[in-house]
Formats: sequence, structure tokens, C-alpha cells
Amino acid sequence: MPAPRVSVIVPAYNVTAYVREALESLRAQTFRDFETVLVNDGCPDTGNLEKAVAPYAGEIVYLKTTNGGVARARNAGIQLARGDFVAFLDPDDFWEREYLESQMAMFDANRALDLVYPDAIVFGETPWAGSTRMTRFPFSGTVSYEAIATLRCRIFCGATVRRDAILRLGAFDATLSAAEDFDLWLRLARSGAKMAYNCAPLVHYRVRAGSLSRNKVVMKRAIVRVYDKHLQDEQSTEAERKMLRAMRERHAGELELLIAKGAAFEGDRQEAIEHLRRANRILRSPKLGLATLALQVRAQWVKKFLHWRYGPKYLDLS
Repeated sequence: MPAPRVSVIVPAYNVTAYVREALESLRAQTFRDFETVLVNDGCPDTGNLEKAVAPYAGEIVYLKTTNGGVARARNAGIQLARGDFVAFLDPDDFWEREYLESQMAMFDANRALDLVYPDAIVFGETPWAGSTRMTRFPFSGTVSYEAIATLRCRIFCGATVRRDAILRLGAFDATLSAAEDFDLWLRLARSGAKMAYNCAPLVHYRVRAGSLSRNKVVMKRAIVRVYDKHLQDEQSTEAERKMLRAMRERHAGELELLIAKGAAFEGDRQEAIEHLRRANRILRSPKLGLATLALQVRAQWVKKFLHWRYGPKYLDLS
């Protein structure tokens, strides 16, 4: 078989209930010169997953691996891929019929591009359901290292990328438990890759309990780790290091605040106070000082308020 132009990488772990919807959206694509590489990342219900994907057996390349996380699963898919481009589809999301047609049209219009990311419609267990990512995180201008590092530009993980551009950098960093895409986009920008955004909402992005992206502490900790990693980059200028240090400190403070809120929610007064103090040493907010005082004086009231305000699913903490 001749190599397809695009390889769609689908890493699968605990997504049996959703994977058919994702694969059906691939069946419906108006652009047909693609292959699908589905990587079973040591899924604990492999039997059910394989039953779910059985109707698509003639349409997918299926690889079963031991569990190693989404970065390693995507890397395995990239290694198997035959296309000049790879497009990333998380199996609890799904695409509009025109996803590949619209994305590839942008590459055809500008052959210097290495990455194009689309807008996405948010749905699921979130107050943001019905909005789009670009509405929540608006950005205009050139996609650059500085714009990505400061999070002014938030590249959606469901992007399409030249496979060679990823392989030259060693693909995703499998030592990262989360924010592996953020790290890769930064490395691509540093390497001189040309990136652009597609304002069409081509992806339906599901927010659900139990997904890694819902674990705010894990995600924030991973972002801090990515900043630490890039602070070690010898190619960084002093101005870039100053920017990275400032972003790292801000997110470290926000991490401490998240941990403090989780501890207060669980009724652990001392841990909440300690992490609030750490957060305030970085963020320097009068509100955090008042919150610390409230915990010292009326910890049970704070706990009751958090439960009343946010309900039982306040934070996904590990």
C-alpha cells in the first residue's frame, strides 16, 4: 500500500466508552488520504476495548503495549506512522468531518508550516461546555516561543504536525506524566518550526471526571517541571530565562494554592495553612493572608464553605 499523507495517532487508556465515537468521526472524514494508528497503552479493560474497535479492524493499525503514559503511547504511534504528517486525536474526543480537509488545506496554502492547530468545542462535565478554546484563550499574531512559554498562545493537543519535525526532536518527552504537549510545542518553536492556528472549531473536546487533564495538581506540577526543564536550555537568552523564571514562579505559587485548597476541602487545617503561606510568599496576595487567618480561626467554616460552593467534585487530586 502506498504511504498515506497523514497518520492519525490515537492513544487509548480507559476510553472504551468513547473510542467508537472517535473512530466514527474518522470514518466520516471528507479527506481520505490517511491511516489510523491506535495504540493500546496497557488499557486495564483491553478485552472490552478490543471488542469496541473490532468493527474498525480493517481501518486501523492496532498496537498493544504495556502502560507507559500518553507520551510514550503517542511516540509508539509516531514510530509506526507512515504519513508525512501526524494528527493527534484523543479517543474521548471526536472530529468534525472537515478536520483533515481543513487542516491540510492550510499546509497546502503555506508549505513552510510545520504545525497547525484548530479551535475546539468544549463539552462534558464543565461550566465551559458549549464554548470554544479560542473563546476562552483568545490569541492573535505570530505563534512564537515567547507566546507559547507565557501561555498567551495555547496550542491545542489535537494538532497536525509534520512527522519529520517531531522526530528530529526525539518526539514527546516520555518522562513527563502530563504537559508533554506543552513541552514539545516549546521545543518545536525553539527549533524554528513554523506554526499557525486554524480558527475553525474542528474538534469536540470532552472534559470528564477521571481524565488526567482534570487533575489540576498533576497538571500544574507538570507545567512547573516543563519550565524547570527549559530553564536548563543552553540556547535560551537571558531575557528568555527571566521570562521562564517568572512563569515558573507564578505556576509554583498557583500549585501551592491548589494543594492548600484541596487540604482545606478535606479538613486538613495545618497542611492547608502551610501551603497557603508558601503560595503567599510567591503570589503576595492580601486575599491569601485573609484566607490563612480564616483557616487559623475557623477552619471548619472554610471547609463547609468550600463544600457548599464547589460540591463533592471540587478537585481531582492524587
